[in-house]
Amino acid sequence: MGLHANAFQSATPLVFMSFSWLVMIGILISASVFLSSNVSAQEQTNAASNKIINVTNTKFSIQYNNTGDLKVLSVKPDVQAKSLVINIQAAKEGLLTVTLPRELIDDKDRGADSPFFFVIGGYISGDAKENSKTPTQRIITIPFIAGTHVIVITGTQIVPEFGEMAPITLAVMVVLSIFVLSTRNKLTCRS
Repeated sequence: MGLHANAFQSATPLVFMSFSWLVMIGILISASVFLSSNVSAQEQTNAASNKIINVTNTKFSIQYNNTGDLKVLSVKPDVQAKSLVINIQAAKEGLLTVTLPRELIDDKDRGADSPFFFVIGGYISGDAKENSKTPTQRIITIPFIAGTHVIVITGTQIVPEFGEMAPITLAVMVVLSIFVLSTRNKLTCRS
């Protein structure tokens, strides 16, 4: 059963036009509901997309998010190079935004903030884009390409790699110093 060619000729133009307006209004309402729910879902995703990873052998962690397809595997300090080494898996190019605590790493020239320098996979390098900074942290963005495995962020100062071992090392040094001084005093008194 198909529609007859003259099926709509019997309907009055006013009724047909009213139905068209109802369909159009329904489409507009559906579109606005879809768009508003999509925006709020995107805001929740953006707020929840910040991830935190601990920096190996330190008390610090860094917050990060990214575009593209990236997984951060580890972050560790390289004290000699005054750098953070970020091991990643990047399946697709994008941007990595990292919140760096100043106590962990910073980059200063004559007391003023300088841009962090980055190296991607040992080949591509440049100055990181600084998004914002406070007295306690700096937020930077670094581009990456598909297939990247390592991003190195270099500054002028970085926390020593000891982390939790520092208090133990200090305690051992104090005990050894007391022992050496007391033994020395006993030897000088006998002579």
